[in-house]
Amino acid sequence: MGERDVEQTRQPTEKSGETDNAKSSERPSLTSDDRQERNQQNDRTSGSTRDGQDRPSLPSAQDHRTDGGSPNTRSDIETVHRDHAPSKDSASASDHHAAKHKDVGDTVRTSVDKNGNQHTITDHHNSKGEKTGSTDTWKEKARDGTMHEHTKETVGNKTVAHSETWQDRNGNTHVKTDHFENGTKDRSTESWKEKGADGAQHERSITRDAHDNKLYGNDRWRDENGNEHSRIDNYDDKGKFAGSTERWQVQGADGSTDTFSDHRDVNGERTITHGWSAKEGPVEFTKHYDKNDKLTSTDMKWQTTKPDGTTTAHAEHWDRNGTTKTDVTRAPDGLKSTHVEQFDKNNNPTRTEDRQEVVKDGRIQETVTTKTTTTR
Repeated sequence: MGERDVEQTRQPTEKSGETDNAKSSERPSLTSDDRQERNQQNDRTSGSTRDGQDRPSLPSAQDHRTDGGSPNTRSDIETVHRDHAPSKDSASASDHHAAKHKDVGDTVRTSVDKNGNQHTITDHHNSKGEKTGSTDTWKEKARDGTMHEHTKETVGNKTVAHSETWQDRNGNTHVKTDHFENGTKDRSTESWKEKGADGAQHERSITRDAHDNKLYGNDRWRDENGNEHSRIDNYDDKGKFAGSTERWQVQGADGSTDTFSDHRDVNGERTITHGWSAKEGPVEFTKHYDKNDKLTSTDMKWQTTKPDGTTTAHAEHWDRNGTTKTDVTRAPDGLKSTHVEQFDKNNNPTRTEDRQEVVKDGRIQETVTTKTTTTR
C-alpha cells in the first residue's frame, strides 16, 4: 500500500484563479508593473461552495491526497515607496515678526516653498502669546502626476503628525499617514479601496516600518458568496516578497462555519489549514507542500469526550515515511494515558507505545509499555 490518500467527505479549500489584473489602481509603494502582478496574484474568488466544502473523514481515513494546490508565483517586488518629507515653509520673516509682536490664539500666514507650493500655516499660541505649535496645509504634484493634499501638525519644534490624500488615476482615494514618536517617524500607513478584477471591493493598506524599512500589506474583501477574506503580505526592506498568510471563513447551508488559512513561505513552501466543528468537537486538518507544490505531510487533530467526562485528544501525522497516530486520554480523576501507533509507508504496523499514569504510594507515576514489530 503506497502513500495514503485520505478519503474525504469534505476537503480543505484549495483556491485556483487567485487574481487581480491590471485594472488595479496605482499604488505609491509599488511600481505599476509590480503592482499589476501583485494584484493579479492577490485578488481571490475562493471560498465558494464549489471550492472547498469537503472535509477529510474522521478518524478512519486511509488515504491522503498527494495533489497540491496551485500557489501563486510571486515575483520579487522592488518597492518604490513615496515617502515625502513634509515640505518646510519659507516664511522666516513671519517668525521674526512673531518675535516682536506676541499673538494670542491662532494666526494664519502663507508661504511658498522651494518647489513653488503655497502653504497655509496656522500658528497656535497660548494665553501668554507663546507659540505652541502649528498646522501646515499645502498641495503638491507627486511623481506619478497626481495632486496630493498635505497636512502637517507640529507641537513645539517637533512634527507629531503628517498625512496626505490623493486620488489615483482610477479615481480611488488614498490616505497616507505618518506616525511619529518623540518627533521621529515611527511608521507610515497608506490605505485605499478599489474594485478588483474579481468584482469584489477590496480594502487595502500598506504599512512601512521606519526603523527596518520593511513593508506589510493587508487586503480585505468578500467573495461572491459573502465570505470574508483577509490576507497579510510581508516584504523585506528591499521590497522582496517575504511570505503571506490568507484567512477566510465559509458558512455552510446547515449554519456551520469552516475556517481556512493559507500560508506561503518565502522559499515557496505552503501550509493550508482547514478547521471545522464536528459532533465530537473541533477538528483541524493541515496539509504541507514543498516549493514544487508536492504534498509532503498532513496532520489531523480532533477531540472526543465520553459521557463520564473522559476526554481524548487524537492526532494523526502522515508523511512519506509512514503514519503516526497518537491518542492522549485524560480520565475524570485527572490521570493521563497515551497510546501511540506507528506504521511504515506501506501502512504496516511497526511500533506501539503505551504510557499510563497511576497513583502509587500517594504519588503519580507513569508506566511505559513498548512493542516493536519487524516487517519482512
